[in-house]
Amino acid sequence: MFPQSARTMELVVSAIICDREQGKLAVAQRRSTRFSEIDGKWEFPGGRVKVWETLEGALVREIKEETGFDIQPVELVNASINSYSFGDFVVLFYLCNKIGGNLKLSEAIRQLKWVSPHEALGLNSTLDGLVATVVRLLARRGVEGIGEVRRGYER
Repeated sequence: MFPQSARTMELVVSAIICDREQGKLAVAQRRSTRFSEIDGKWEFPGGRVKVWETLEGALVREIKEETGFDIQPVELVNASINSYSFGDFVVLFYLCNKIGGNLKLSEAIRQLKWVSPHEALGLNSTLDGLVATVVRLLARRGVEGIGEVRRGYER
């Protein structure tokens, strides 16, 4: 989907956090906001990149703020453009390892759950890129391969 107008686009990073043992992905459900387009919908957690941040630095910060998890970005796997009444966004999706932290949801997230890649395809998502990203991961790695994040990045 292309932007509706010549509005400024914001850069957003999202984490595909994998549970390697279970072969599942973390997805977050948005709380109700003043924007009905995203109320109660599912997404990979993440957020806006600040001007002074690196992409990976922003991702680590956003995931800590939203979920309480410590992560290590492994690779960029997809990008999408998302347009809403309240703004246009370029979203970069990173495959990540969870390396620590305890679940502590921010006010923006109603709940977080772990789903199989096939379950993720059926979610009511805020991002056009969520389904495309899962399909791309499945095509590249297969269901079993989603949990096989590069060993060299493990701590």
